[in-house]
Parts: sequence; structure tokens; C-alpha cells
Amino acid sequence: MESEKKIKVTILDKCCIKSKTNAKEPAKQYFKVVVTKGMSPVMIIEKLILTEITNKRYNKLGYELIKEFKHLNLYRQTFSIKVETLESAIDYFITNK
Repeated sequence: MESEKKIKVTILDKCCIKSKTNAKEPAKQYFKVVVTKGMSPVMIIEKLILTEITNKRYNKLGYELIKEFKHLNLYRQTFSIKVETLESAIDYFITNK
């Protein structure tokens, strides 16, 4: 079995935003801009939702159940996007309105 090389990741900036989902459930979104040697900066977005819903709705949307409480469930979804791609999308929407 080959050993994997460790890649040094540098966090350039990060923040947390508290919000509510469309169903008025409490949520937190963590944003991190990271960079590795020789690669473009990437924004990693992690969203946490605390909900009473126990059905498969969040699982179908790509969330994973990370903790169960008595009457609440904590779901997480993580994804990333290159900062350059995000900037291009924002520019598109701003200039085409």
C-alpha cells in the first residue's frame, strides 16, 4: 500500500454566518478560502442545519446526518468552488441584470 503525500493547505480567510433555512430552521454556514502550492484558491463551504425533520429529504439533497438529539437532527453538507469560478459567476449575474 502506497503512502499518500501530505499536501500543505493554507487558510487565507474564514467566516461563519448564522441564518435560517427557507423552512425557518436554524443554520450555520462556514466559509474558508484555502490555497495549496501551485493551485488556485478554493472556497470551502460547510452548511449545518438543525431540524426536527427525520425523513430522507436532507439525505436526498446531499446532506449527511452527523448527530441525533432527542427531537432534533444535525445535518451537514460540504462543497467547494474555485474562487475564480465564483467571481466569474458573480460578475455574470451583476453585468446581466
